[in-house]
Amino acid sequence: MEATNQLKLYSISAAAKVLSLGKDTLYRLVADGKIGFIEIGKRKKIPYNELVRFQTESIQRVPAPNRERTMSNNEIEKFFNVNRAGKSSLNGKEILSAIMKG
Repeated sequence: MEATNQLKLYSISAAAKVLSLGKDTLYRLVADGKIGFIEIGKRKKIPYNELVRFQTESIQRVPAPNRERTMSNNEIEKFFNVNRAGKSSLNGKEILSAIMKG
């Protein structure tokens, strides 16, 4: 079946349907040289392999955003050892030391 598809030629309309594009968009891609074609008489035919190549080369991947670790309020209170009155039992040097440790 794959060998049969490799030889298949699509009209502009059929190729546009396969790619889920409008005919005008496909004509523009052909004119811009982004999709190759075979000219038969006055008609342009798009080879199956060209459709596969275009799709494969057009895939774009966006890297996942770099997310920094955040702390919940409970983690912050535990980290700074906050007592019930809302005051930290750590002084500035202890806080810095705790941060440096990790």
